[in-house]
Amino acid sequence: MIIESQKEFDALPVAFDEYTEIRIVGKLNKVDKTFKNAFMSVYGSATIESVYGSATIKYVSGSATIKSVSDSATIESVSGSATIKSVSDSATIKYVYGSATIKSVSDSATIESVSDSATIEYVYGSATIESVSDSATIESVSGSATIKSVYGSATIMSVYGSATIKYVYGSATIEYVSGSATIEYVSGSATIKSVSDSATIEYVYGSATIESVSDSATIESVSDSATIKYVSGSATIKSVYGSATIESVSDSATIESVSGSATIKSVYGSATIKYVSVSATIESVSGSATIMSVYGSATIKSVSMHTIIRIMSNSVVILTAQQQAVLIYQNCKGCPKKKDATVQIVRTKKAKYTLENFINIYNVQKKSKESKKIILYKFVQHDYTDFYTSKIKYEIGKTVKAPDWDKNLNVECGGGLHLSPSVEICKNFNKSNNGHALRCEVLISDIVVHPTPQYPNKIRCKKCFVVEEIIKGKP
Repeated sequence: MIIESQKEFDALPVAFDEYTEIRIVGKLNKVDKTFKNAFMSVYGSATIESVYGSATIKYVSGSATIKSVSDSATIESVSGSATIKSVSDSATIKYVYGSATIKSVSDSATIESVSDSATIEYVYGSATIESVSDSATIESVSGSATIKSVYGSATIMSVYGSATIKYVYGSATIEYVSGSATIEYVSGSATIKSVSDSATIEYVYGSATIESVSDSATIESVSDSATIKYVSGSATIKSVYGSATIESVSDSATIESVSGSATIKSVYGSATIKYVSVSATIESVSGSATIMSVYGSATIKSVSMHTIIRIMSNSVVILTAQQQAVLIYQNCKGCPKKKDATVQIVRTKKAKYTLENFINIYNVQKKSKESKKIILYKFVQHDYTDFYTSKIKYEIGKTVKAPDWDKNLNVECGGGLHLSPSVEICKNFNKSNNGHALRCEVLISDIVVHPTPQYPNKIRCKKCFVVEEIIKGKP
């Protein structure tokens, strides 16, 4: 049945005896009806001013235009070079593909899938887009809008406000992330070109690339073979591990923890790296940059220009030091393989490391001001068992007891449960991409600390109480 005018549409019955296609090809002011035993389609160069109520249109294609979709109206498929100018309220569009265009999605409207070379210009309010793929483009995501998945070679030009994107993977690209926007997971060979303001990216892994992180933006975790090219301003990266690479850290940017076989190529300005451990590598440190603690078998290739580094392990390697760099060897031996006459080497006297040192150095929090319990953190496997034995289960709301407890102070590994003073530090011991981070309470009397530890950023304890899960393992 062909409909060319509003008059013809208004004259349609509510129900049909046989299953009927109502094909709209002309110009209509409104579509607000639902039909029994029939479906609507919009084709050719048809134009509809408004689709609202609980109306449902099954297909919109050709060069058809719908100016407004609102209320609880549904459009199942938009394709060809069709255009929808505005989607609002709790309206739903299920599939957008071909070279179709949707100009605005707002309120609590939902679009389930955007693919091919389709374009959505603005997504805002609390609108939701379930999936963006192929070579589809979204130009702007803002407000508290949510995009659940971006993949294929899809492109999102700008994400800002308090907008959220949950998964970015494949070869997808996001050009700008700013404001207080959040991206939860970036993986595959996905690329994010710029992260700024107070935007947050929670996990970057696989071979994903972030080109620039600046202002007060935060990246929680960078792992696998992921790459971040530039970190500047007062940006913060909390944990870098696996074989991840950061090419440049400058200004007053901070990296809290670098471990595994991760590499940082250049650290300068007044940038700070708090902890470097395991077999991580830093290629160049200069300016007034600071590395607060280096331990394990970490390597620093070049240190220069007033940089201060504190070394805490005999197996740390510093290849070259020059231009008034300061190296503090704390409780360990060592010397840079090559240095000039301006380098200052400070060797601290061997001092006993205590629980009080651990609490003060890492600013460990007590459960309450008068409490005899402190707050520590633990990473566990996807099934909530420990990484080392896979036998000790950490269940939320329960007390976990060490089966091999040994109160001997000179034991550093084994002989108890091992916990860390912060989430960022305990990520060093997250040996997979699907670990869970747990917040735990530990009695001070149940803790022992090695007097000269190789890993001063963890303690052993007899038992702990698991309070809550604060990071859920990624899928």
